[in-house]
Amino acid sequence: MPSNTVYPNVDELTLRIGSEWPLGSLRFLSSLIDLSHIVKLSLTLFHSFNLNSESAGNIDKLLKLMPNIRSIKTLNPFGYVNTNEYNMKICSLVNINVKHLTLSVSTVDQMQMVLRQLKYRSSIRFEYVNTSLDASEMHLAWLDRERGYYTYRLNNSSISMWFDNHINILEENKLIRNI
Repeated sequence: MPSNTVYPNVDELTLRIGSEWPLGSLRFLSSLIDLSHIVKLSLTLFHSFNLNSESAGNIDKLLKLMPNIRSIKTLNPFGYVNTNEYNMKICSLVNINVKHLTLSVSTVDQMQMVLRQLKYRSSIRFEYVNTSLDASEMHLAWLDRERGYYTYRLNNSSISMWFDNHINILEENKLIRNI
């Protein structure tokens, strides 16, 4: 990757990708900005985007070029054919440095799958796509059943959850010692 960039101090990046990952885009992007400075990434993948192994590999390469990334917002504004598959693929690429994540979901099951896979984030925001369900009905029962230390804010288009991971880790250690 190039050592001199046009804009070396950029710390937020927004990418909108259509149906395919553009050829040569990582090299071009690296010539414009120093990707190691990026702390916040907003990635919009349109409904025709194919998360095949090559595309996922390019997203993985992009994230590896961003060692200081702390926040990722990845949305698919028109819904994804299989949001579960999409979210699980994105979650598998997210490294441990990312503490704040925003994803598109259309069911509570999708939220639960993401939460199980990404246990130790500071916050997660789920934005609803292609759902006719009432947000409060969709989540209140689940939130009451869910065990954990968190606070949340629920509105008509999203739910934001903030986790107290320190307390969660202490509780898990206590359970392990008791066993």
